[in-house]
Amino acid sequence: MNEIIKVRLTDCIEVYTKNNQGSMNKRDFDKEAKNWDDKPDRVKMALDVFNVMNREVGFARNMDILDFGCGTGLLTLAAAPLVAKITGADSSAEMLNVLKAKAVSQNMNNVDTLFWEAAHLNDLPKKYHGIISSMALHHVPSVVGLMKVFYDNVLPAGFIALADLDLDNGEFHRDKAGVFHNGFSREVLSEELVFAGFIQPGVVTAAYVDRPAAEKIRRFSVFLITAKK
Repeated sequence: MNEIIKVRLTDCIEVYTKNNQGSMNKRDFDKEAKNWDDKPDRVKMALDVFNVMNREVGFARNMDILDFGCGTGLLTLAAAPLVAKITGADSSAEMLNVLKAKAVSQNMNNVDTLFWEAAHLNDLPKKYHGIISSMALHHVPSVVGLMKVFYDNVLPAGFIALADLDLDNGEFHRDKAGVFHNGFSREVLSEELVFAGFIQPGVVTAAYVDRPAAEKIRRFSVFLITAKK
């Protein structure tokens, strides 16, 4: 069974790479940070994801959580009142600065930030009760490798809860810079989690986003996948 999964995941990575040869240029999120929260649909999607995530994993007051690819902290700050501590991790210093400012203005003393680049994914300072993320996976070239990093940095009996796009034929992002995956297959991603060591993966629909695509308005779906260690 493991050998079959290995072959399927390798094939999947090769397909993603071939389909995203033009996606190697890094997107400059630092320039977008100041106005990132100005789009109502972006804010709504983050809150929709949070509500479903809380329903599925049940945040608790004793939890120390990591939010991977946190951006300006829309998900981070929604979860903060429900947990003991939450750290927003991102590779954009300006996104983290916006998160810090919002946390201070909202008197949230349990929010930390972590500058975490893709080249140093193994350099986490500690392990967490849970790792969460929203709309960050498609910016990671090797999701298989990332799942292994997550597994190694979740405490025993901990969880992951990851939200991202269902397969979208490359229509969701007009700007392809930094986009390595045109959404994800729920089945394949579940297999990647099992391959990394997680158990009991489950997937639900977390949000919908309407935006122009191919000269019409298309509804894109965002899934939430959860699993335990």
